[in-house]
Amino acid sequence: MQDEQVKQLYDYTKFHIGLYTALITGVTTVLGFARTQTVRVGLGIVPYLGLTLFFLVIAGMAGGVIGSTISLDSDVAVKDEKIGPLNGQWFKITTWAHIEHWAFWCGILSTIVGVCAGYLTNP
Repeated sequence: MQDEQVKQLYDYTKFHIGLYTALITGVTTVLGFARTQTVRVGLGIVPYLGLTLFFLVIAGMAGGVIGSTISLDSDVAVKDEKIGPLNGQWFKITTWAHIEHWAFWCGILSTIVGVCAGYLTNP
């Protein structure tokens, strides 16, 4: 992969990690409000937000594996090697990208289902 493409992939991954961090902070805040009942949060949504939090952490971890690998070794994007945390060789970079995207969208879907379920049970 050319240097410009590697740079774009790295910037794209950094953006995603920042997005996941912001979303995790928001979900954690809402869960904290639900726990202390400072703000009225439908308790039916809490398990769904917990699931959302789980998926966002997985997405962030996968993005972190991609970003840290690219920052340390830009040739890994050219090679079809397996990468992983702590220099492990778990999956190819494309598999990590699929894990990242699927986990993110599963988290979004979990939130949508939770909000819909919350409104249906407690309008």
